This record gives sequence, structure tokens and C-alpha cells, in this order.
Amino acid sequence: MLSKIIACTALSFVLLTTYACKKTENEDTKYFSLKFKFSNSQPRLDNNGQSVGLAPGHAAQSPDFNKLSIHYIELVKDEYTQLGQGAIIYRAPEKNIVANGFTTAIDFDLSVQKGQDEIVLRVPISAIQEGNYKYVRASVGYQNYTIKFNINQVPSIGDVSNQNMTISSWIGYNTYINSAVVRTKTLTVNGAKKQGFWAAETDFLPQYAAYNSITSGQASGTTVVNPLASFGNPVPAGSCVITGASTTPIVIGRGVNAKEVAVTLSFSTNQSFEWIDSNNNGKWDITYPSNVEQVVDMGLRGMQVRTN
Repeated sequence: MLSKIIACTALSFVLLTTYACKKTENEDTKYFSLKFKFSNSQPRLDNNGQSVGLAPGHAAQSPDFNKLSIHYIELVKDEYTQLGQGAIIYRAPEKNIVANGFTTAIDFDLSVQKGQDEIVLRVPISAIQEGNYKYVRASVGYQNYTIKFNINQVPSIGDVSNQNMTISSWIGYNTYINSAVVRTKTLTVNGAKKQGFWAAETDFLPQYAAYNSITSGQASGTTVVNPLASFGNPVPAGSCVITGASTTPIVIGRGVNAKEVAVTLSFSTNQSFEWIDSNNNGKWDITYPSNVEQVVDMGLRGMQVRTN
């Protein structure tokens, strides 16, 4: 009997010790977390981080964002830290493929898509190089959002205005896409697409639902906001590495961080969907079946970094 009590006591001690170790380990693990926000009230910036309006003859709208995926995240200590020399905390999976002037492409099938206020990334602080970081670089790979449009000269109907459309927009340097669900319909690509490729699915009112379809195209340009360019710190042409300043420095250090360093990347969607307004009505117009006012830019218009 005594041996059984000793054995049970020993077992209880082992279990308690194991639980205590796990509890201590969990309590001592500190994390860096990342979320997205989308704002149509943030400044509308150009490639160099300066406020900018619309070019003559152009129109734009602020999309309602559904999802976004990031290809690359880097913490940057100062204005002179060159691309890749900061603390790289995330890089999305890529495929080895020669296309569009590149030897690799973002693997869209493996890209993580998140909406506003969802946790995008959670990394142990112990895995990040210590330091004080003033900026974040975020390479955006994919956007999914809703806009308004007009469609004109539809057979038996005529002109239909102020309808919804969901846009999938690939603005990474190069992306391999097998297929993608835009809203409810699937676009099949089976190939690599360069920055600016997009697909659009209409979401007509129920009485016009029979006309819902997918179309695709190529934007002629993509704004990539980099306020560090003036410090001799460029990003590669064709990339979508957006740089934003943190409201307060992001401090990474053993023993100095709270339980979690929570960072929010707030992207400016202020008139980020831009087109040539050929009829000067301020609306994006499609003339049935496929005459579309030329989309010229789908790039996000800046990024603010907020901590905790």
C-alpha cells in the first residue's frame, strides 16, 4: 500500500511539475502580433509619400476592403536601413518559375488572406532581432474589395447604374495563380501574372443576376508609397513594398516588452481605385459586354503603423 501511495505521489509530482513548466513557458513566451486596418480618410499619397490628387481626366473611388495578403514584412530601424537589412519577420511562400522578368513568383494558393482586425501574424519576440524600429516595410501581394460601377447598353435593359462589383487585385511583383474565387465565381489562370493583374465579378441586384460574370484585365500602373526614397533608400521597380512610419518606435528586447507587442498596419484606401474617366461623369463605366474604362492604378495610398 505504501509503495502505491509513493508511486501515486511521485506521479502527481511529475504531472504537477510538467504542468508548472508548461504554464511558466507559456507565461514567459512573448509575441509580436500584426493586424490590418483599412481607412479611406488617411492621406492619399504618391510613390514618394507626398499628398497627391487625381490627374486631369481621371476619376477614383475608395473601395470597401474584404481581404488582403502580405508577401513580406520587415521592421526598419531608421531612414537609411536598406531593403532586406532590417528584421525580416515574415516572407510568404514562393514558386520557382521564370515569368515576367522574374525567376520566382508569390504562390497565391499558399498566401494568407485576412480582413480588418483579424490577426495576420503572431511571432515570438525571441525570434526577432532586438532593436528600436521606426518603420515597417510591408509588401502587399493581393487585395479583394468591393466597388461601385455603371453598366450601359445591356440588351433588353439599357443602362444600369450604381451596382456592386468585387475586385481581386494582384499587386505583388509576380504571382502564380492556379485559380481564384473573386466573390462566388472562380477565375482560372494557371500561370504567373505581373503586378497589376485584376479580375472583377459583378454583383447585380437580383433582377439582373443572370448577367453576373467575371472579367479580367491589367492596370497600367501601381502606386507604391515609399517615403524613404528621398534618403537614398529605394524599393525595386515592380515590387509593392509599402513603407510606413510607426507612431511610436517598435521596441524589441528581452525583458523590456509587455506580454505582446501588438502592431496595426493601417492602409490608406483613399481613392485607391483609379481609372480614366472617358465620359467625365465620375463613375466607373462599362459598356456591355466588355468596353471598360481603363483602370490605371490599384495601389494602396499609404500605410500608418500603430503600436499597442
